[in-house]
Amino acid sequence: MKKKRILIVRSVSLQLLDRLLPEVFRIFGIDNEYILLSHSHAVERCKKYKGISNIIGYSEKGDFKFGKLPEDVKEGVFDIIIVPVSNFTGAGFLNVFYMAAKIKSKEIFMLNVKGELRRIRRSWIMKKRVFWVLYSSFSLFFTILFAPIYLLLLFFEFLLSKIIKQR
Repeated sequence: MKKKRILIVRSVSLQLLDRLLPEVFRIFGIDNEYILLSHSHAVERCKKYKGISNIIGYSEKGDFKFGKLPEDVKEGVFDIIIVPVSNFTGAGFLNVFYMAAKIKSKEIFMLNVKGELRRIRRSWIMKKRVFWVLYSSFSLFFTILFAPIYLLLLFFEFLLSKIIKQR
């Protein structure tokens, strides 16, 4: 049987990864090639994980972004990408899912805090991304529209209170 190339994106704390990695090995088997993508500051600490054949450092600070990935991840081809999340639904990890959707792979899985594995379709990720862009755009539009009105109302309230105090 051919070994699968499995990329694990370390998007959770090391303590949670300690709990979830045995579950990954149990589900997919230890005989696969496991690659861990982690922020550079944690690469040394990630070397403790047995079963991980390669640890790739993400040198950027902050959130994962596809455009900032190391070339061997960006240009690599993986059978499976696993995104561990620190909650039940994956809420708050859209940037990681979006990045995973842009990497060449056959499948993407979310591994939640309880160790439950769920296949994530690229179409679901893209729908969430489109919704996020639309929501952010509407939010910005209405903020720009209503902020001056709100400030104007505050100014009139201030003037009115000054007038009332003078009487």
